[in-house]
Amino acid sequence: MKHSKIKKKINKVYNTLSGYGLTRTRKNRSHNVVETYGELTMEGYEQLLGGITWKGYDFYDLGSGVGKIIIYSQTLSDFDKSIGVEFNKERYKKAKTAQKRIFPTRKTQRLVFDKGTLFNKKYFNNKKNSVYFISNLCFTEAMNKKLTHYFNKYRTNKKFKTLILCSKELPGLNYKYVENINAKMTWSSTSNLYKYEL
Repeated sequence: MKHSKIKKKINKVYNTLSGYGLTRTRKNRSHNVVETYGELTMEGYEQLLGGITWKGYDFYDLGSGVGKIIIYSQTLSDFDKSIGVEFNKERYKKAKTAQKRIFPTRKTQRLVFDKGTLFNKKYFNNKKNSVYFISNLCFTEAMNKKLTHYFNKYRTNKKFKTLILCSKELPGLNYKYVENINAKMTWSSTSNLYKYEL
């Protein structure tokens, strides 16, 4: 399917699957996150990761919301596998609904949505080149420190390339800081992102 057609299909599906305005309950509230929501736009995704071959790489979105970026990574790029992790049950269900609507007949072993905490070493301790996207602007200081700790402890094998793109600096990260880059988000046309490599 050509990019223009898949883009239209994604936009149509997500017209009815918003990550905003969710039901607030004790179960779907995190103590570590300020309850705001925003997304990397399709244009922003292409600014960051488009036009490059990602064969041999897995893609992770830690805090994947309704799953748009994971869907982009499997339709607009050639990642081997894409994994989205989201703690909020309502957003997770919407991501799964989008997956079924966009890929109704396709086997989806290459596209995975997990519900739960991103603090699980299985998301860091894989033996594969990987790209991580983390919209951590509203994570608490404690949560960002914990995230740094997980990368420093579990994602250290230099045989495999690691690229991290995050909205907020990860102080103490034992990775090479590469640059600050801008990408279009729902809240800003030029949102700053930090790029790290191992």
